Amino acid sequence: MMEPLTDDELAGTVFRNRQRTSTKSGILKASACRQFAKALYNSGINKFADITDERIANAEIAVRMIKGQNISFDYFKLLAGAQMVKPDRMIIRFAEEASGIPSITPTVAKQATIAAAAILNKEFPHIDVRLLDSELWSFESLKSAATTRKRT
Repeated sequence: MMEPLTDDELAGTVFRNRQRTSTKSGILKASACRQFAKALYNSGINKFADITDERIANAEIAVRMIKGQNISFDYFKLLAGAQMVKPDRMIIRFAEEASGIPSITPTVAKQATIAAAAILNKEFPHIDVRLLDSELWSFESLKSAATTRKRT
């Protein structure tokens, strides 16, 4: 796998990214990638077809122990096709603005998005949780980019 290389070598030569997972005592993103890959590998996940409920549960336990990677596993599952919401800042921002509540927790934003998807799905059967998460994220991202352009 990536064993012959140190985290510094991975950061400098393979990923070409020396950033850390957090500005406050975060580990190298290259180190997080190595540990994430190891967690998948050690859980028997080498390709998409290897994903089973048991394997993904085992990998999740290991990945959530990696410093700064808690929400990353949710994103991984979302990209792997899970019907779920990754309540990041974009989803939280949308929920706050839509509800008029200035400070919503990730859990509440997640629950609101799941409930909204269920309501929308009754009239628009193609809309599921995963699609709504993606569309809300894109909407907030574009809105944020437009605001940034106006300031410059």
